[in-house]
Amino acid sequence: MFYKPSLLYQIIIVLVTVSSASVDRPGLIKTPHVFIEYPEPDKLGFDQVYMINLLRRPERRQRMLDAFKELGIQAKIIDAVDGKQLNDTYLDQLGIEMLPGFLDPYGKRPLTMGEIGCFLSHYFIWKDIEAQGYENVIIFEDDVRFEPYFKTKLKRMMADAERLFLIGI
Repeated sequence: MFYKPSLLYQIIIVLVTVSSASVDRPGLIKTPHVFIEYPEPDKLGFDQVYMINLLRRPERRQRMLDAFKELGIQAKIIDAVDGKQLNDTYLDQLGIEMLPGFLDPYGKRPLTMGEIGCFLSHYFIWKDIEAQGYENVIIFEDDVRFEPYFKTKLKRMMADAERLFLIGI
């Protein structure tokens, strides 16, 4: 992979927003009559592959584990910080304070506990990246949908990014 001396980490966050209805629908029916040979799992050329999932959403976790198995992706599962479980005491323990007067730029409202939980999930991954000395990681949330030839397209995109870096763009 490529290294940019002015940056300690190269982090790619893959966030694909889809409606809960499409995430929660049943998957394909498995049959004992068809044998499938799964690819050997790897980390897609990254130091680490993370997948964030709320513990209260086991169906999403299982769907992602099934997708990773089919795609041959070795991922570290991260239990997301659940905004429904957050409270001021926990945020105070972490030293988190809202910026006075801050409003969401789109909703013109304070951040929700769910948004704070999402931020904390990514923050704790960043702390792990720092502790492990990783330079290149990819983060998936549990609502991502993989398109056909995802691995091939991702490898091409990363090769293109490396070439652009080498020529100084």
